[in-house]
Amino acid sequence: MKHLLISDPNLIQIDTIGLIVRFFGYINSPLTKHCYEVNVLISTLAAVALAAPQGSQAPTEPIPILRQDSQVNGDGSYQYSYETGNGISADQKGDLKKVGDVEALEVQGQFQYPGDNGNIQLSYVADENGFQPQGAHLPTAPPVPEPIQRALAYLATAPPQPQQPAQ
Repeated sequence: MKHLLISDPNLIQIDTIGLIVRFFGYINSPLTKHCYEVNVLISTLAAVALAAPQGSQAPTEPIPILRQDSQVNGDGSYQYSYETGNGISADQKGDLKKVGDVEALEVQGQFQYPGDNGNIQLSYVADENGFQPQGAHLPTAPPVPEPIQRALAYLATAPPQPQQPAQ
């Protein structure tokens, strides 16, 4: 391939157009179209196979709703609860609460469902302090090591340090 110093921008444009024409000619060639069609077919079949129900996970009959209740009040408060035939249940209630100058929704609830190792149960509160879940299955922070506890206790009782003048 020859490299030329081209000072005329029109020649550069013509060369660029030639590259584009060659590139699209390659893409539109019969072999490339065939490869593309095969790739699309294989991708579609893989997507269908992955989206199909997996073994015994697909329910064979509808799951009954054993209990369902909901109520929405004019003051903005509400409550709902339900229970299904496969062990899933939930209930929640919400009330408007004055937080500073605005009204905010305070929500309390719980849900449970069957898990691999027994029922999973979670209760929660959502208010001006955020979402606060509680459940035996949730991870907890490890205990603070004893040396760190001693250092924190010392720092809490130590006299304040004199401030250094700004430099």
